[in-house]
Amino acid sequence: MNKKRVFLTSTGCYIVQIETNLIAAYLKKNGYQLVDSTDTAHAIIVTTCAVTQASANVTYQRILQLIEKKEESTPLYIVGCFTRIELKKMEELLQFDNVFSIPEIRDIEKEFPGEYSLSFIIYNDFFSHPFANDRLIDYNKKIFFKTKIIKNTFALIDTVLKTEIQFRYLFQNGHLYCPHVQRAIWPVLIAKGCVYKCTYCVVRKGRGKYTSKPIDLVLKEIETGIQKKYKRVLLIGDELGTYGIDLKDGSSLSSLLEKFLLEKYPIKLGIWYLDAFRLKNVASVLEKLAEKDKIFFLGITVQTGSKRILKLMNRHYSIKDTMDVILKLRKYPSIIIATQFMVGFPTETEEDFQETLTLVKKGCFDNVEVYCYSPRPGTPAAKMLDDVPLHVKEERAKRLRTLAGKKSRRLLINYILHEIKHAFL
Repeated sequence: MNKKRVFLTSTGCYIVQIETNLIAAYLKKNGYQLVDSTDTAHAIIVTTCAVTQASANVTYQRILQLIEKKEESTPLYIVGCFTRIELKKMEELLQFDNVFSIPEIRDIEKEFPGEYSLSFIIYNDFFSHPFANDRLIDYNKKIFFKTKIIKNTFALIDTVLKTEIQFRYLFQNGHLYCPHVQRAIWPVLIAKGCVYKCTYCVVRKGRGKYTSKPIDLVLKEIETGIQKKYKRVLLIGDELGTYGIDLKDGSSLSSLLEKFLLEKYPIKLGIWYLDAFRLKNVASVLEKLAEKDKIFFLGITVQTGSKRILKLMNRHYSIKDTMDVILKLRKYPSIIIATQFMVGFPTETEEDFQETLTLVKKGCFDNVEVYCYSPRPGTPAAKMLDDVPLHVKEERAKRLRTLAGKKSRRLLINYILHEIKHAFL
């Protein structure tokens, strides 16, 4: 019997994209053919995200489009977060013919059996096994059409001065959704899930039990990236501060980073996500990495500058301690520092929002992702009165993005001047 032709698509974040790439690698290794159209597919797989209401809406509409396009007899498999979080919508979708739920990625093996197990598949990079992703396509168009001249200018400077200004510029503008950036990074997924109980968040529910990849396996994947001539490796997880908490050998993020330094690998690290809960615990080793020019990127989720809102979010850490660490690391111009902020959390006042703006005014962040609060099913915050009007949330988000963009451009200019000065010393 001929192997099935599979149309694989994703509505997820770049963590889900890596997992989608892993699914693609598994399918191809076992003889399945990935096709770029639902018309020729024997089966359809969509990996999903539902962490925010906006992402859940996009996912839901995408699934409906796929159901409408596909032949009635063609099976469609919905994989991941959406299946656990949007239970009512899943009930609706499963009423359609040949629509199935796969909450865990590893269960792909049951529906698409093969000689090689998913556990033994190693993806090569973000783009080693292309799959359909509208978000990547949109970012690619945005970067290409809006920044073509600047990209080419920075590429010329890089050639002459042996700098990496183009990469920095594209990272600040497109973040990890920019294809050019992804092609320059070797991703290593080292943990999945979250142990915290933030009142607004569904990651614990959507991503499942917290699991860490043992240090020896992480280092082995880093070494594979080195063999493939990558200059940057990105350690990825839903939350990396608690890395190792499920292992019984005393592993932690600090011990992993110390081991990386000990091995003296000819590659730079990126870390995303590292929540502010545990930032202070790894501050000293992060400074060691920065001093040795062994870290190129750090993603820290801060969420708000308001102590009152932090308490309502059930996020118990000191904003001052968090910013102290970030300001120390900011001394090293080669590090790209990114963060996330949420605006419009229940009862957020203009005064609370101003405290968030104050943090951004410090000019620490190269990239800021801004989200409007939306109540998620089953969370404590969903029981609170969502009393910040949508137009106020959107207006605050716009103000925050505008301010963050100005500070980001200033950091980019400082970095360019630093690189040019360094090149001539």
